[in-house]
Amino acid sequence: MSDEAQVSRSFYAALVASIAVYGVAATSPLFTTRTASKLVLTVEIIVPALFALLHGFQVYRLRGVLLFISNSFLVGGVFEVLGVASGFPFGNYYFTEAMGPKLLGVPLLMGLAYFALGYTSWTLALLILNKARQPLTGPWTVGAPFLAACIMVAWDLSAEPRWSTIDNLWTWRTGGPYFGVPISNFGGWFLTNYVIFQLFAWFAAKSLRLPRVLPRSYWRIAVIASAVVVLSGITKSLSILPLGYVFDPTGHSWPAKNIAAASILISFLLLGGFVLAAWIRLSNQKADTYAMPAKSATVEAEVR
Repeated sequence: MSDEAQVSRSFYAALVASIAVYGVAATSPLFTTRTASKLVLTVEIIVPALFALLHGFQVYRLRGVLLFISNSFLVGGVFEVLGVASGFPFGNYYFTEAMGPKLLGVPLLMGLAYFALGYTSWTLALLILNKARQPLTGPWTVGAPFLAACIMVAWDLSAEPRWSTIDNLWTWRTGGPYFGVPISNFGGWFLTNYVIFQLFAWFAAKSLRLPRVLPRSYWRIAVIASAVVVLSGITKSLSILPLGYVFDPTGHSWPAKNIAAASILISFLLLGGFVLAAWIRLSNQKADTYAMPAKSATVEAEVR
């Protein structure tokens, strides 16, 4: 049986379609008004979450992907509610109405955002560490969550000033040195995501000792999806160049071109570096590592 026969063409088509829809929505600010509507914002969150659900189902089956989702909603939600109420661990902030309905002050879309971006970062980390096709054991049960959380911080560094200072999805009441964002935000972001990944890693180590074998092309499509997210961030940064100066809640002015430049550099060099490392690592691995073994039915039974 060939690698490509393991996952149906229709499944691949669904993954590619979700990437394409996200790409169109994410680059729309270049061709329409820059400020994202609620509809576009919703598409930018729901579609990547759908991609993560579909891709994760093939890797971890239903039980595993549902655990990843529940971790994202519960852990992310608890930290966000705590943050809005007390300022810990992110800083003093509140969500605006831009992200739609809220529960306890936190938009319902935030759980999906944690899952969508978290699954991408988790997958990149596993590929970089060459652990996508191996059970997590020993120090890797801590190392993989640590790297995945670092990748999440890189995403946040590239986009946080756009989301808050410019798009006003949430507001930092006292501003901060990073284009209106407090440094504590990134520590809180790392902590929250590390807890999400660590809980899942413990589950994976105990319950997914025989990961499902999937073709190399299946992992490549996840790396391509990450590359599209990086490119969309660069596109959005280009769209804010004409804004001149923007102001945070304290009245401090920030040149939009500086925000755009920082976002582009981080997206291209840091996030792009993670994506490139995952691609190279995947390409350098032996093809037979990704071939379905003769006793595939036994393997699948172990992960159900």
